[in-house]
Amino acid sequence: MGIDVNPSARAKWVLEQMGIYDVPALYLDAVAKAHGIRVGRACLPDDPKLCGMLLFRGDKRAILINTFT
Repeated sequence: MGIDVNPSARAKWVLEQMGIYDVPALYLDAVAKAHGIRVGRACLPDDPKLCGMLLFRGDKRAILINTFT
Protein backbone atom coordinates (compact mmCIF):
# COMPACT_ATOMS: atom_id res chain seq x y z
CA MET A 1 0.00 0.00 0.00
CA GLY A 2 1.25 3.47 -0.80
CA ILE A 3 1.18 6.15 1.85
CA ASP A 4 -2.42 7.31 2.17
CA VAL A 5 -2.94 10.93 3.23
CA ASN A 6 -6.41 10.15 4.61
CA PRO A 7 -5.83 10.00 8.40
CA SER A 8 -8.46 7.32 9.03
CA ALA A 9 -7.19 5.08 6.27
CA ARG A 10 -3.58 5.57 7.38
CA ALA A 11 -4.44 4.78 11.00
CA LYS A 12 -6.29 1.62 9.94
CA TRP A 13 -3.28 0.55 7.86
CA VAL A 14 -0.84 1.14 10.75
CA LEU A 15 -3.00 -0.91 13.13
CA GLU A 16 -3.35 -3.74 10.60
CA GLN A 17 0.43 -3.80 10.06
CA MET A 18 0.87 -4.25 13.83
CA GLY A 19 -1.83 -6.94 14.02
CA ILE A 20 -4.13 -4.77 16.15
CA TYR A 21 -7.81 -5.47 15.53
CA ASP A 22 -9.43 -4.46 18.84
CA VAL A 23 -9.50 -1.18 20.79
CA PRO A 24 -6.45 0.71 19.45
CA ALA A 25 -6.21 3.07 22.44
CA LEU A 26 -5.01 0.12 24.51
CA TYR A 27 -1.94 -0.03 22.26
CA LEU A 28 -1.17 3.69 21.99
CA ASP A 29 2.27 3.44 23.60
CA ALA A 30 3.32 0.48 21.44
CA VAL A 31 2.08 2.07 18.21
CA ALA A 32 3.73 5.39 19.03
CA LYS A 33 7.04 3.74 19.94
CA ALA A 34 7.02 1.71 16.73
CA HIS A 35 6.78 4.98 14.79
CA GLY A 36 9.25 7.00 16.83
CA ILE A 37 6.57 9.13 18.50
CA ARG A 38 6.94 10.07 22.16
CA VAL A 39 3.91 9.88 24.44
CA GLY A 40 3.58 12.12 27.46
CA ARG A 41 0.91 12.43 30.09
CA ALA A 42 0.13 15.50 32.16
CA CYS A 43 -2.67 16.71 34.39
CA LEU A 44 -4.03 19.85 32.72
CA PRO A 45 -6.93 20.99 34.95
CA ASP A 46 -7.07 24.44 33.30
CA ASP A 47 -8.49 22.82 30.16
CA PRO A 48 -10.67 19.86 31.30
CA LYS A 49 -12.22 19.43 27.82
CA LEU A 50 -8.79 18.80 26.29
CA CYS A 51 -8.22 15.05 25.93
CA GLY A 52 -4.86 15.30 24.25
CA MET A 53 -2.88 16.87 21.45
CA LEU A 54 -0.34 16.12 18.78
CA LEU A 55 2.89 18.07 19.02
CA PHE A 56 5.23 18.75 16.10
CA ARG A 57 8.68 20.32 16.14
CA GLY A 58 10.68 19.80 12.98
CA ASP A 59 10.87 16.05 12.43
CA LYS A 60 9.96 15.27 16.04
CA ARG A 61 6.46 14.09 16.93
CA ALA A 62 4.77 13.62 20.29
CA ILE A 63 1.36 12.94 21.78
CA LEU A 64 0.35 14.65 25.01
CA ILE A 65 -2.54 13.10 26.95
CA ASN A 66 -4.46 15.10 29.54
CA THR A 67 -4.86 12.87 32.60
CA PHE A 68 -7.17 15.32 34.42
CA THR A 69 -10.46 13.62 35.28
